[in-house]
Amino acid sequence: MDHTHDVLAALSGVDTSVTRAESYARAYFANRDESRIAEFAQFRADATREMQRLRELVADNASQQSRVEQLASTVDARLNFLERNVHLLQTRTSPEAIAAKYGADGNRLIGALQQQVAAVRIEEESLLAERKAGQRRTNWILSALCACAMLVSLAVALRGEYTIRKYRDLRDAAEARLTAANDQLENRVQERTQELERSNTDLRQFTYAASHDLNEPLRTIGIFTELLRRRYFSKLDDEADQVIRSILTGVSRMDALLTGLRAYMQVSSLPKDSAPLAELRIGLDAALLDLKAALDECGASVNCGDLPKVRMHPLHARQVFRT
Repeated sequence: MDHTHDVLAALSGVDTSVTRAESYARAYFANRDESRIAEFAQFRADATREMQRLRELVADNASQQSRVEQLASTVDARLNFLERNVHLLQTRTSPEAIAAKYGADGNRLIGALQQQVAAVRIEEESLLAERKAGQRRTNWILSALCACAMLVSLAVALRGEYTIRKYRDLRDAAEARLTAANDQLENRVQERTQELERSNTDLRQFTYAASHDLNEPLRTIGIFTELLRRRYFSKLDDEADQVIRSILTGVSRMDALLTGLRAYMQVSSLPKDSAPLAELRIGLDAALLDLKAALDECGASVNCGDLPKVRMHPLHARQVFRT
């Protein structure tokens, strides 16, 4: 099952890299920004690397190997197609001429790429379903064995109780075994608690990293929507203008949510033991520095007198004044 998840992750990596490469190529078509060409080349290299990883992962599956090779051929063709169009644009060929001559080929490659990605994904998801079914059968068998073991243990316990009542010396030995078992259980509880703490720490780190990674596609959406707004705002009908404003509003709200998530993870990762004695003035100054752009934009100012010291984490104080 882990192997199947790795294949699906590599397939998503190929699809994402190709999509980003195409986005930066289209960005170059739109504004002739030469920096987009370097970004296109970077994601093309990423797509090649992910495709090689996908080949290695399906090396034990002949049918998937065939599908992946077809996908690799289509990916190369699509990236070569985009690179050629970028070159034609650099040689002063108009976008309209490129679209008229090669537009049908581009649509065909996009359709083929989507079909081949879907075919590989469907096969892997089918394998994953089969393996999950096998795991459920195994779990059922283990549950039955555990139930049998519990019944046997119960019978042994009843026999032991009878024996303990009859023989005092054996009772003392049983009490010693019970004490040892309790000690072992406490150790296992402590180990489990430590594992849960490590898992929570890993989850916080993953959430914080994911919120950073999500900023990149969000920034891309904002850039292209802003470019669309600047070029075509008031040239389209009122409904289109409203759609553009709605997209920009959504991007702004999503960015605020991600920022809030990172702030929450920073606060939740602080130790829960006794907090130090913090200067509230320092927390206020840090919050005002964070909000400087907003204050300058609205022309507001903040005046504050003396503030006391309180027992709390400095980051908590900063969050209090920011909200």
